[in-house]
This record gives sequence, C-alpha cells and structure tokens, in this order.
Amino acid sequence: MSALLASNQNYYLIKTDHNQAAAAVLTTAGYQVGLNDNQLQVLVTVNFSLNDLLRTLVKKEIPILDVQHQRGDLEESLLSVLTNENNQQGDLQ
Repeated sequence: MSALLASNQNYYLIKTDHNQAAAAVLTTAGYQVGLNDNQLQVLVTVNFSLNDLLRTLVKKEIPILDVQHQRGDLEESLLSVLTNENNQQGDLQ
C-alpha cells in the first residue's frame, strides 16, 4: 500500500544543463529531489512553491531547459506496483 501511495505523488520534472549540481543545490535548500533519465524529479510537498524552486536554481546560475508537472495517476500507479511485485516474485524463483 505504501508503494502505491508513493507512486501516486505529484512531481515536477526539471531538466538543466547541470543536473548533478542542481540536485545538490535543491537538496541543500530542503527539496526532496531524485535524479533519473537525465532530469530532476522534485516532490511537491505541502508548502511547495515552483517560483521559489526556480529562483533557487537561477540564483546559482543553473540554466533551466524544461519544466513539466507530473501528477501520479492511480491506475498507472497500481499497474506499476503490481508489475514490480510480479518481477520481484519472478526473481525469487
């Protein structure tokens, strides 16, 4: 159940010229950041402000190439969790 809830969260996907540096800057600023597929995945939390996040990157002179909002879809989240569980069970056999 926790995997289903975690996969149903809202994120911003951000591409920059310097993703490693951007991830470090945002993590230091208190954001929950993941790095995958050459983009940052930033969790939207209760007091999240996209303007503040972008301002943080701009102040560090990190060029922002793209920003996309990704909302977790319950159906896709359930399918993803079930697929992962099925793959894990197959690995155990």
